[in-house]
Amino acid sequence: MTRAGLFALAFPTFGPERRGAPMAAFTKISDRKIQDRSEVRKPNVVVVLDHTLWGAAVLAGTDASGLALVNVPAGHELEPLGAARLVTFDAGALAERHLGRRIANTAMLGVLAALVEGVPFQALHAAVEQEFKPSLRQKNLTLLDAAYRSFEHG
Repeated sequence: MTRAGLFALAFPTFGPERRGAPMAAFTKISDRKIQDRSEVRKPNVVVVLDHTLWGAAVLAGTDASGLALVNVPAGHELEPLGAARLVTFDAGALAERHLGRRIANTAMLGVLAALVEGVPFQALHAAVEQEFKPSLRQKNLTLLDAAYRSFEHG
């Protein structure tokens, strides 16, 4: 059980085993224990950290109630695909401002918490506080907060 009283199960799938290779990861969140350990076939939310991977295959199984959150650098436009609601955000630029590197993960978590009911910001904040080593902790907490505030009323 998570900090927020929910159960979670996460697992990645890898293609080529090299740094920077495209990969997919799945996270299931439920108020009940998760027994099904299979790949997610009908996602409610799709998060894309690299906009160059954007394509119809990314949205496979997502319907009109779904959300696609994509890290897109300023000046790039994405074509909406499928029925899911498309939200773009330059998480790389925000990360560079706070971390000195374009590592979008923590920023995208902040945006996800702001946009998706059931992704509790305080639980993510506590996880970053616990999991990051001291030298990176405060920078990532500040990044998480800034990304969340960018969308908290969206």
